[in-house]
Amino acid sequence: EVFGLHAGTWTVFRGKPPHSHNQLTAVIQFNNGTEPVLWTHEDFYLSNDLYSVYMRERYYWSDTYYYYLCKEFNDKHEGIPYYATFAMYLAQQYSQGSIRLDHRGKHGPKIFVSPSNTIKSISFMAHEKKGKDPPKTYNLFESLPRGWAYKDNCQYVLEPDQIPPNTPMKSLLKYDERKSFSSQSNCNHFEKVDWNLHKIHSFDPSVNDKP
Repeated sequence: EVFGLHAGTWTVFRGKPPHSHNQLTAVIQFNNGTEPVLWTHEDFYLSNDLYSVYMRERYYWSDTYYYYLCKEFNDKHEGIPYYATFAMYLAQQYSQGSIRLDHRGKHGPKIFVSPSNTIKSISFMAHEKKGKDPPKTYNLFESLPRGWAYKDNCQYVLEPDQIPPNTPMKSLLKYDERKSFSSQSNCNHFEKVDWNLHKIHSFDPSVNDKP
């Protein structure tokens, strides 16, 4: 007799998964002459010698996570709450206490921006490198051609000094389908000086030729 476990049919991937790499970057600009900061998860994962093996493995698998994250949020209104929350996190990390959330009160945290705030803006950009579909017909012994499509898209811009006093944090998390993505994400305030830093982590080899 043969004994075994039958799990039935199940799907690992829905449809044909594309070959895709994604990278998320943030640029923190200051208003007091401090050099801007280019934030990326890659810098931390690959720079620590003590944990190099672990971090490199983690970075490899995080690419899968960022693929699904960016696929869900890239250029969509639904991503605004995620990036707004992330922007406030970085603002608190780099503002030396001049930006914080006040959790007192019954209606959720409120954003406090001190007059001495030194952060001018925080911008997020998603970079994508996606494999193009192979041709429908090719010779049996011909190597599979590989082509790539590239995207570099602004996701969110936070300008702390433009936030009115006592603004509830939840007001940044709302989105309206009737309004444009660029206005709600504040990407219409994305500055070229930020792009000069973001593009360092672009996958596009011709990125330096782009204004």
